Amino acid sequence: MYGIDHIGMGIGGLGMLLVWLLPFVLIILVLRHFFENRQERRDKSALGILEQRYAQGEIDRVTYLKQRADLEGRGRPAQGG
Repeated sequence: MYGIDHIGMGIGGLGMLLVWLLPFVLIILVLRHFFENRQERRDKSALGILEQRYAQGEIDRVTYLKQRADLEGRGRPAQGG
């Protein structure tokens, strides 16, 4: 009933779908990669490592609070003569 010339329309429709879908998927993947890397960078900071050690139970609350204060600059002794 349909000749060979009608096959191109079906493939063309699939091609058009890919033209719109492929950039959308690429944008999503790039954004995911960016935000995952940002989270990893934050976790590798000194404060991030300290929070991770506290969450895993490697250090107790007192040690965590003291080291956090040191890292944030609140635990520095007063400099005087």
